[in-house]
Amino acid sequence: RAVGGRPYSLGSASRPGVGERLGTGKSSGATPLTVDRRVLGSALAASWGDDGWFAVDVAQAGRLVVDLQFPSGLGTGQQYVLEVYDAEGNELYSFDLSGADYAGGSVRGLGTFVDAGRVFVKVSGSSSQASWGRTYSLMAALRPGVVETLGNGKSSGATPLTVDRRVLG
Repeated sequence: RAVGGRPYSLGSASRPGVGERLGTGKSSGATPLTVDRRVLGSALAASWGDDGWFAVDVAQAGRLVVDLQFPSGLGTGQQYVLEVYDAEGNELYSFDLSGADYAGGSVRGLGTFVDAGRVFVKVSGSSSQASWGRTYSLMAALRPGVVETLGNGKSSGATPLTVDRRVLG
């Protein structure tokens, strides 16, 4: 088609996959994150910051392995904040990720333990960071097992330990 006497063409492309739901900004509209399935997202919004919320339904207690990967070459400064919350909104873990963490190994290797139920993973970015607008990938895996009860902080909420049974913590 010609506009102003000049021909033009317009095209678009998409790649199949699972992507982050946009515009929710809170756990109530979280993108479902199926265990062992990778989802794509980005820190990009009309304002200076963007929080991507992802809901993970955990069938049984165990070690939650969170794998956040993003492009290399973004520098050494902080690029993302990765947080894990329980169903009640209590923060279980928080990690500041620098450009050196692009391959995901620093978080994958940590002992993040959760009970059965829904947990939320939040990935935050800021327009002042080199990762702004760049695509990241996120995956959660579960290694089932008996785990330490998190956040109890006192003996009345102690994790039961029976003879000859190993507890992860």
